[in-house]
Amino acid sequence: MIPGSSPPPRRRSPLRRLTWLLLALLALVAWGVAPQADRSAPEYREVRDGPPEVQAATGALKDVYDLARPAVVRLESHCAGAPAGHVPVGIGTGFFIDGSGTLLTAYHVVRAQRFSPHCEVTYRARTLEGNVYDVDLLAFDAVLDVALMSADTGSETPFLPLAERLPQSGSKVVAIGNSRGDLLSDRAGIVRRRNVTASRVSFASGTIETTAALAPGDSGGPLLDEAGRVIGVVSYISYSTASEPEAEGLIPRLIRSALDRPAYASYAVPVLAESDLYRQLLAGDRRDVPVIGFSLQYDYRPGSGPASLGDSPGVVVGTVQPGGPGEEAGLRSFRQRPVRSREGRVVGRSIRADVIVALNGFATPTFDDLLALIYEYRVGDSVTLTVQRDADLLDLELVLAARRDVFEQ
Repeated sequence: MIPGSSPPPRRRSPLRRLTWLLLALLALVAWGVAPQADRSAPEYREVRDGPPEVQAATGALKDVYDLARPAVVRLESHCAGAPAGHVPVGIGTGFFIDGSGTLLTAYHVVRAQRFSPHCEVTYRARTLEGNVYDVDLLAFDAVLDVALMSADTGSETPFLPLAERLPQSGSKVVAIGNSRGDLLSDRAGIVRRRNVTASRVSFASGTIETTAALAPGDSGGPLLDEAGRVIGVVSYISYSTASEPEAEGLIPRLIRSALDRPAYASYAVPVLAESDLYRQLLAGDRRDVPVIGFSLQYDYRPGSGPASLGDSPGVVVGTVQPGGPGEEAGLRSFRQRPVRSREGRVVGRSIRADVIVALNGFATPTFDDLLALIYEYRVGDSVTLTVQRDADLLDLELVLAARRDVFEQ
């Protein structure tokens, strides 16, 4: 794509109320509600409070799990300098793909982050035998949510082979992960669909949809076929909630999903032996997502909210990231101040806000619309933001930057 050119408008699927949750950005948390255990219900039962009960591997799939388990690790995030045995600040899963300590995992598991100003995060891999290795990031594809890591093992490690092709729908599969306080446990299921398009641009598309009951801590684990070969890396799940208010309490900004989505499903990104993705990772590529560099305050609709911010709907800019493209282009952070009467009583609020109403001429009435347009570009592309500021419309020119460079240093 030519930098600065306008992308085509994205087509949107029919929508219904489903909440999409990215699997635990290394968080040692559940969703705040316990899964409903219903042993008599069918495999595709409606899930209202969380993932369904785990189905253990049986028969040949149990043999696959037993053979693969030593090659899978628990990935732990620690504050730098934390002593051995210290409780990790987050947990995910990874697996060896060769005998020299090379690992695959989900990128969101090892994405650079700080849990506090005093906690610079480092990563360790813990094996079934209890060995602990420091791990380093080699390559990643942030769009497809896959990362290649290196562990300093000092000796030969067991590893898993990658498949050459995907199994058919209906095939049995097993994932290995560390959710629910388990250590490298099995989660069996079947392949529902292949090459699934995510209904939100920030989730990987082209995924394998399965019934395996995954949860936070399973991110980055292997999805294995009946021959014991890796067909994908666990990325995210979706499930429906009992009601809109209940879902609102789980996470802000519900993400709506296509009508053909099941009530519960888990998704893995295909990583095959001869795939372009795998070759690019081995070559050391680092493909990041493009960003403007701000946090969302809220979506604005004229006539709603605490104050009028203009005549056009758009995205209210929250905090502008220092040193990012937005700040360099002149984007302003949201500011709110109380308005007081002569007696000192608060009688209102004064709001100063920038509202992004278009990108390269395409309207952005919601943050999801803006994000979808941004993802049509690459890091380093030039774009024009149309910003509603007070009664004026301003055009701000900027160059999209890598998320890792703007937010994760």
